[in-house]
Amino acid sequence: MTPAKRHPLHRVIYLTCFLLSTSILGISLWGHYQIARDLLIKQTMTLTEQHVARSTEALETMIATMDVANEAIIRRITLESLTPQALHDLLDSSVTLNRDIQSIAVLDEEGQVLDFAPSRFQLKMNNQHPILSPDWYQEEAQHDQTLYSKPHIQHLFQGEFPWVISNTIPFTHQGKRCLLLIDYKIKTFQRFFETGGIGKQGYTYLADDQQELIYHPHQALMTAELKQETIPDLGAETTKVQLDKDKHVVLASQVMAGTHWRVVGKTYLQEVLASGLSRILQTSLILFLALTFLINVLTYLLARFIARPIRRLARHMQAFQDLPTGHYETSGYDEANELYQSYRQLLNQVDQLMDRVKLEEAALRKSERNVLEAQIQPHFLYNTLESILWMIESQNTRDASHMVTALGRLLRITLSKGKEYIPLEREFEHVTNYLEIQQIRYNQQFTYQLELPEQVRSYPTIKLILQPIVENAIIHGLANLYEPGLLTIEASQSEKGILIQIKDNGQGMSVERLEELRRELKQPSDVAGIGLRNVHERLQIYFGPEYGLKIDSQEDQGTCVSLLIPHLDWEDLPA
Repeated sequence: MTPAKRHPLHRVIYLTCFLLSTSILGISLWGHYQIARDLLIKQTMTLTEQHVARSTEALETMIATMDVANEAIIRRITLESLTPQALHDLLDSSVTLNRDIQSIAVLDEEGQVLDFAPSRFQLKMNNQHPILSPDWYQEEAQHDQTLYSKPHIQHLFQGEFPWVISNTIPFTHQGKRCLLLIDYKIKTFQRFFETGGIGKQGYTYLADDQQELIYHPHQALMTAELKQETIPDLGAETTKVQLDKDKHVVLASQVMAGTHWRVVGKTYLQEVLASGLSRILQTSLILFLALTFLINVLTYLLARFIARPIRRLARHMQAFQDLPTGHYETSGYDEANELYQSYRQLLNQVDQLMDRVKLEEAALRKSERNVLEAQIQPHFLYNTLESILWMIESQNTRDASHMVTALGRLLRITLSKGKEYIPLEREFEHVTNYLEIQQIRYNQQFTYQLELPEQVRSYPTIKLILQPIVENAIIHGLANLYEPGLLTIEASQSEKGILIQIKDNGQGMSVERLEELRRELKQPSDVAGIGLRNVHERLQIYFGPEYGLKIDSQEDQGTCVSLLIPHLDWEDLPA
């Protein structure tokens, strides 16, 4: 495994502070950008509302002026009992004085034109336009208030087809109900919407309370149905500002006093935000780069300032590691020197503790080894003595005597004057005596072969590593065979150490049982078991985790237990 790359402390501090600071700065500027965007939207809504309010106020002022002038005409007609010529002169002068008026006419209760102006126009005859329709007249005459129509083409006079907005005022003249019809030029209203709205794309238009258009600056597109308009519903409100459902457009609307009209302003947010936010974004970017440069310089200086005394301490610690344990004076009385002295004391304490731990570990390992060996000896002694007793009772004294002799040799090797290590040939001699005993017990049911090369005979090993494995092979592999079995023990040299293989041609074991046995070898136990795991644990306690047992087996083919011990000289044996 490749070790992780280590970085200098000042670089870690610098990168940490720099990344943290720039991240906070970036988040702050982004938050500022979002706040500015929201404020710009609110400002756009306010400006659109103010624009609509100004347009509404101007229209209301113009209509109020029209109403005053029209009331003056009605007052003169009704109060002065004008002659037909005087009425005509009044109408003609009204058109002349007010350039916004296209034409003016007086209709009787039957819808007939009594008089009109300007006199240069020629009234159409047999005209079926609604303006001369009795039904239309009755509909308009029944209202007692001033009414303004939608824009329409005037069909009252021959050769004249202007776009006008009609104002109808009912009054009583000489005991008859009449109607004053004033057609205003469309440009009279148009000029209030030519100034547009907020931005180049924004505009203002006029609608009624039925959400139908009165006037639109893009009237041609609306008529051709190439453009559609969403007219906001005010409900009971007189003023309203809102965003459309996609939040792309600001709509502001206000009702005109004394009419059923409302002025609607439309502003495209994308246009306004593009111009406003681009400036904010440029400013934020410049500010971010400037602050990033400043943060870069400050964090570099801060990292150097923090890391300098720590690097100095590290150099002293490295120097201390190369010196023998002892007491050394350092110059100065600052906090760094106190750390140096504390570190020196800590090293001395660690050395003492390590020596103590080594002694305790050696004692513990020896205790564990003694416990494991003590577990093996009673086990096979019990089985052997039981066999001798059985033979004596059966009066088979010859075999019993032979077993006692073999047992004596076996016990001498087992005790070995208290030595922990014996030559490998002595371990083979030990297992040979054990096999002789077992051959007698099992009535020569198996034979055995031992192969120990000369070059490995003198290598040291721990005691009692072969007998438990051989015992396991006899009991579980050879004891129940119908034909004589064969047990072989072979030793050989390998790159990793000395390899000893104990093979039998017995019953073997299933794959499941083999896997279970391998797992048992790997699992530590609080109290070591007798047999294979005992040998495996003792080998690892003495020589390390890379040594121990390996088991291979095939059902009805036999079992092979491989045992690996290290190449060791007698002077290099572990304690």
